[in-house]
Amino acid sequence: MATCSQVKSIIQAYVDGELSPSERVILEQHFGECAECTQLLRDQQKCTAQLFELFQSYQLTHSLRTDVMRHLPEMDHNAVEMEKVNLRAKNPVTTWSRVARVVPAVAVVFLLCLAIVIQMNWPQAYQGDGAFGVVSYVNGAVNLYTPSSLEAKRASTRELIKPGMSFETGPKSRLMLALASGTQMKVNDTSRVKVFDERHVRLEKGEIWLDVGREKRLFKVDTQDGVITVFGTAFNVALKPDRTIVTVERGEVQVENKEGFRLVRRGQQVSISLRDGPVLTPRPDLKSVTAWASALVPDQEAMAEYAKRFPANTAPQQVQGVPVFFLSGVPGGDYQSIIVTWDKNQRPRDYCDYTVYVFTETGQSVLTRRISGDVFNKPSTSRYEIPVQNAVGKHARAWNVRLVPDFETGNAEPTGLNVLGTYSRKDKP
Repeated sequence: MATCSQVKSIIQAYVDGELSPSERVILEQHFGECAECTQLLRDQQKCTAQLFELFQSYQLTHSLRTDVMRHLPEMDHNAVEMEKVNLRAKNPVTTWSRVARVVPAVAVVFLLCLAIVIQMNWPQAYQGDGAFGVVSYVNGAVNLYTPSSLEAKRASTRELIKPGMSFETGPKSRLMLALASGTQMKVNDTSRVKVFDERHVRLEKGEIWLDVGREKRLFKVDTQDGVITVFGTAFNVALKPDRTIVTVERGEVQVENKEGFRLVRRGQQVSISLRDGPVLTPRPDLKSVTAWASALVPDQEAMAEYAKRFPANTAPQQVQGVPVFFLSGVPGGDYQSIIVTWDKNQRPRDYCDYTVYVFTETGQSVLTRRISGDVFNKPSTSRYEIPVQNAVGKHARAWNVRLVPDFETGNAEPTGLNVLGTYSRKDKP
């Protein structure tokens, strides 16, 4: 079964009649089930028709082959042959010259054979083939889709995971993936997940459990209802028809959409929908939520292959933390602004953007703001002020401020990051 993202990437090829018969059947079946993609097809067909009509006057009415061939210069074959004879007469070939010509070719063959022998006996670490993980467990029928094909194939243990792959489990089927960042992902039955890279996945249907390895880049999970940003943790994500449920087993995650965000800590559960921001669930049954994942154990041969291809995950790594700044309020006062500061005279670099998340001690969202990495390259600036007079929760006793870097926008961070708060205090009568 084709996903919407796969269908959208080749709709124009369908309109132009460039797909194989089997691919056309798969797309037409998807169009019969998906109203959004069907409407996109109609829009694409309408656009193609308008373009054809607009450029109709420029369309060729005859082949250019005859005109081109007529103007190509003809070679004088006799002159060419005579030149070859003269060249051989002036440069007679001796035995040693023949040997000299053969030696470079023999040397090249020898070096190629040597390279093949070295490669066969070299430790098989990551070979730069784009793979960033291994399928570590398969139980039942699991379909695998690649970006280059709409046709599914059966996933198998020890199969390499590459960018853009999608996995779909059937009834009573389950799957485990070991990603290069040290992350283990378990996929429940009747689920579909797309893996963009080792730090970014999208749950399109069903349920997944993740134990996320820590790295400089934060791990993100996209769903239809919002985005989950992971700060090194184990958690469960279940996609329901009208909402997404996130349950944290250990560590913490941040769940957000356009309606708001919330920090979810160990033992907590939230639900989020397109209409509402994250809502905390009282007293969740953690064991029953994650029982299905606890029963899955990776294949030992697959994990041996994983350790061989991605040995860096078994070595100690330096982890980039995401600090939380604590702002203590003043009784009877209101927060007026938040000020982000950094060291002056930063060296010009490709600085990343930051998202500023402000939340209460209980994890309830207050506000979010985006800081462009360009501001850190301004020599006269070492602070960024965010007004908060109208923010929800400005009367709170204390605020927490988290600065989350976005390394998709740059690869450097400014030094000396800090957060300050300003407030106004109401005088007593």
